[in-house]
Amino acid sequence: MTISIYDLYSHLRTRNNQKFTQIVTESLKPRNPDILYDIFGQLGVNQNHTILDIGCRYRVSASQTLLTR
Repeated sequence: MTISIYDLYSHLRTRNNQKFTQIVTESLKPRNPDILYDIFGQLGVNQNHTILDIGCRYRVSASQTLLTR
């Protein structure tokens, strides 16, 4: 038997579940993603350094930051 996510959690939508609504509508106050560029720039890395970028998928973010410094 296959059950969809929609069906699995339908009980949360169909009744007045105030606690659930409060949790899912609460903001986690995320910071702007540009903060990562600021932190990277503060490390003092420049074009003469070798870096290992293992979290940016295509290494574009770190490379572009170095090129603009």
